[in-house]
Amino acid sequence: MGQGRLRNKAAIVTGGGSGFGEGIVHKFILEGANVIIVDINRLEGLRVQNNEPPGRAIFVKGDVSSEPDWKMVREVALEKFGKIDIVVNNAGIVHEVQPSLETSEDMLDRMYKVNVKSIYHSAKTIAPYFQAQGGGVFVNISSMSSIRPRPKYAWYSATKGGVRAVCLFLSFHFYVWRLSYDKMSAGDQESGCRICEG
Repeated sequence: MGQGRLRNKAAIVTGGGSGFGEGIVHKFILEGANVIIVDINRLEGLRVQNNEPPGRAIFVKGDVSSEPDWKMVREVALEKFGKIDIVVNNAGIVHEVQPSLETSEDMLDRMYKVNVKSIYHSAKTIAPYFQAQGGGVFVNISSMSSIRPRPKYAWYSATKGGVRAVCLFLSFHFYVWRLSYDKMSAGDQESGCRICEG
């Protein structure tokens, strides 16, 4: 049972259709928030939405590496909940376990788009709204592999190192706007972020 710490807050959680994201959605709702679930997988996103109390979670199919999709998500959140208080950039992908030099350029580009560029688009789309509102919170999911070397994960670790770096900069840059930029480092827990190339 939640303690109401997020009562009447409105949140956007990317990658909310599985793994860590699904857990974040559920916990936020237990704590009183309303949540927009953003995921590329319609079936999984709808499953999570339908497991929560009616109207508390709204699924939006979206690609977090797309600026137009971020604008759509922002408008849906404002239409459904009237405001946005929190953005959790949880969506992420990782290449298969393989020697570092065998990771393809296409896979590297794909990881960068989802793991790093998504944070760029969320900032460009939501930070001005937070500024006008007088505050807001971004939570970006990094990884322990960004600071602790893991064999065969060099390029994934590089993208998560980018997440850490951008959080440090933006937390200072947006301080005067009363915006909070925080990062969380996920460990080796089971999640839905592993994908196969192709």
